[in-house]
Amino acid sequence: MDPTGSTPEMGAPEIGTSEGPSIQLEETISASQLMQMMVQQQAAAREDMMRMVEVQQQFLQQQLQQQQAMYQQQQQQQFQGTTAQPEHRVSLLDFQRYAPPAFKGTADPIEAVSWLKQMEKVFQALRCPDEEKVLFATFMLQGEAADWWEIEKGKLGPDDAPFIWEEFKKVFHEKYFPQGIRFQKYREFDRLEQGDMTVAQYAAKFEEMSRYAPTLISEESDRARKFENGLRGRIQQQVAAFELSSYKDVVNKALVIERGLDNAQAAREKNMKKRFRSTDSPSQNSRPFKSKDQKPNQVVTRDKGQARSAIRCYRCGGPHLKRDCTWIGGPCFSCGQEGHKAVVCPSGKEQQRRQAPLSSQRAPGNRAPQEGQQQEGGQQRPRTQGRIYALTEQDAKASNSVKKY
Repeated sequence: MDPTGSTPEMGAPEIGTSEGPSIQLEETISASQLMQMMVQQQAAAREDMMRMVEVQQQFLQQQLQQQQAMYQQQQQQQFQGTTAQPEHRVSLLDFQRYAPPAFKGTADPIEAVSWLKQMEKVFQALRCPDEEKVLFATFMLQGEAADWWEIEKGKLGPDDAPFIWEEFKKVFHEKYFPQGIRFQKYREFDRLEQGDMTVAQYAAKFEEMSRYAPTLISEESDRARKFENGLRGRIQQQVAAFELSSYKDVVNKALVIERGLDNAQAAREKNMKKRFRSTDSPSQNSRPFKSKDQKPNQVVTRDKGQARSAIRCYRCGGPHLKRDCTWIGGPCFSCGQEGHKAVVCPSGKEQQRRQAPLSSQRAPGNRAPQEGQQQEGGQQRPRTQGRIYALTEQDAKASNSVKKY
């Protein structure tokens, strides 16, 4: 029954009351929209994937281009001989592998400079950057040296301020290699000469001492002249004739000249030995003789002593000719004149001839009493002064070896 009170007829259809087709239509529309949304999402996903693939391709292409550019740059640098070195870092562990020596402070400036030199050798082997040298070197300071650096570091700047290696060496030298010692080493290098050293030894000493006087050899030509002027006379004269301006060339030329002089000296000595052997050997006419007390295997030549005394230098008295004499000259200690030694001095020989003893033997009956003889009463007689030149007339008559003038 409807609200109006009328009763509808049975079997009459109700207009607008059927809901089935509308629901199906709505479901169809909803499914279509859902499918459309899914298709759109898939399309968007494909676009995103395509975009990502495109980005990846661009990234890979950029990397490939960068690698090609780096390869071309390396090839060009290798061709030009200027290969770029990458940034090099050194760790404390790498530094300690070289077993660097510790430094506790010292009063010996040479020891302090030697430690600093050892540090620089380790830094060079590690190719250590300049900003890390001070850090590693101060790590090896101990005791008094570590206390000194803590005070000095506060004077130089704040704790976080970097210190360069040259600045550290400057304050280190002021502390452990003071100005007075540096001046002394400066003077030693200024007066350095070859002396009895070989050229190689002189060059090593020159290079060691040159760091104490860098102002004397600031130029390469100054270094060459300083080394050349310190060479020995004959070597220096021959090197100076070439007028070399390079230190390396001067050293090499001095080594060559020294070797030539040594070879010439060895040849002279060899010839001298041959000459002595030829003069010492017995001649064909002279025959060896045997003395009564001589063993059967011992042979003595008569002219051996005469052959040795035949060669005598008139300048120095040596067993060689005057032209082979290497004596550089000087005054005679006997007469004071130039040109000979005292051993061959004519004045000295004449004086010895005048002061020669009259007799080398004493008379048998006039010998001095021997030690150990005692006087009467058990007392030892005093030792008699030896008389060399004083002879009595009886002694002279008793001796057959005294000549009368």
